[in-house]
Amino acid sequence: MKKPVQQCQRAEERPVPATTITAAAILGAVALISASFWMARDKPAAPVPARSNMAAPAAAGTTTAHATSAVAATQAVAGDVCLPPLRASAGPSPDELVRNTIRAVLARNMDVLALAGLSQRGDEGAALALFQQVRPCANTTRYLDSMEFSIDDVRFVGAAGCRRLPARLLANPINILIPAADAGSTAAKLLVSKNAPTVAAVKQAVGGASANDIADLLAIAERYGKDAASAGSASAAAWLAQAYLNGSFGSKREQAAYAITYEMNQSLQGEENRSRLRYLYGRMSGTDLTGVRSMLDRCRARKEAEASSVLISPFR
Repeated sequence: MKKPVQQCQRAEERPVPATTITAAAILGAVALISASFWMARDKPAAPVPARSNMAAPAAAGTTTAHATSAVAATQAVAGDVCLPPLRASAGPSPDELVRNTIRAVLARNMDVLALAGLSQRGDEGAALALFQQVRPCANTTRYLDSMEFSIDDVRFVGAAGCRRLPARLLANPINILIPAADAGSTAAKLLVSKNAPTVAAVKQAVGGASANDIADLLAIAERYGKDAASAGSASAAAWLAQAYLNGSFGSKREQAAYAITYEMNQSLQGEENRSRLRYLYGRMSGTDLTGVRSMLDRCRARKEAEASSVLISPFR
């Protein structure tokens, strides 16, 4: 059973009404919701695409536009989301390996300053452990969620520890994760992507950020989410699709959500991905599907070009 969270307030912060913070949490709640929410069971069944370059099969009695030409397919378009094939890993799950790394750090009983120092040097375990522990320390940390990497018996930072933490980490707790993410931690990248929209919503609600600050946080969320998905994280790919569907990065992009989900269904067969695909397929118009097909064609053309380049010069 978790110990009661000890609340603390930095001296320079003004108390914020609970209703304000609640509203902020609702605005950012998409960062805390499982991607499984969109698997609507009451949607009419839609055909699931077969393995091909087609984004989806045509409905009976209709025709589809011709696939984009080979020349057009190689032209990059801003906003394309191209992911590598995703594969289920053998042995212990990557999430459990990350949790073991966090437990190893917690077992050392370091104080918050030591954890903060390690996190800023790119230590994955220290960053993920501290990210969980700081939740009671400030308005911006109160709604953080470590998602699949949460440790049930983690001890939260007390009031004295909160006061010792660098102000920049509490003003924007995403800074706890950035060095580890930049050092290559896929788990840190995933948590940046999922939590940055929530931090942006809270900062916006309490008036602690400019429009540029909010835009930067959302851009960071998208960039690190793409990085995590490109590193092979199925959780990151599912989160990207959900975020594009809901507009968590600032605008809705249903074609990108469908393209990612389609590729996931190709790589990771299963009812969960098929259900997501059926849900999104029901939201697509013919024009939308043509746009998705073009994106997938461009992504495949670039992957083939990159593969050829490596074969020609493996040192490139």
